[in-house]
Amino acid sequence: MGGVRDLVRECTTVLLTTQYLEEADALADQITVIDHGKVLAEGTADELKHQTVQAVLAVQVEESHQLADAIAVLGRLDGQEPTVDESERRVSVGTTHGSAVIARAVRELEAAGVGITDVGLHQPTLDDVLLALAGHAAEEASTTEGGV
Repeated sequence: MGGVRDLVRECTTVLLTTQYLEEADALADQITVIDHGKVLAEGTADELKHQTVQAVLAVQVEESHQLADAIAVLGRLDGQEPTVDESERRVSVGTTHGSAVIARAVRELEAAGVGITDVGLHQPTLDDVLLALAGHAAEEASTTEGGV
């Protein structure tokens, strides 16, 4: 990545196509999100992040069998589709409600009988942006279609 950074520092315009969104976040001044040949959004990394979700709520449940209930609860919070990491027993969902969503999520998960081992709110990544815009992660697109 140093070579591209050097070119950018020298004010050279670089057109970079990548499915590695961390790379795009680190290197790009302007980003265009394209999915299935359709432009979904354009802007700086920060603009794209703030246009889609303010933050991402992530909850780790005690038991794997509680994932379905956690998905249902978190899906109702902001109307966005949660993502699941089954190996980590983690459910994540974008939110526009900021930190107020944590208390609500904990109350509703408790009422649904879902035990929580970890809960947190983090700033969105470009992966979160793609998920909010396209409904899938970059890795899913690359494995199902041979690339993004």
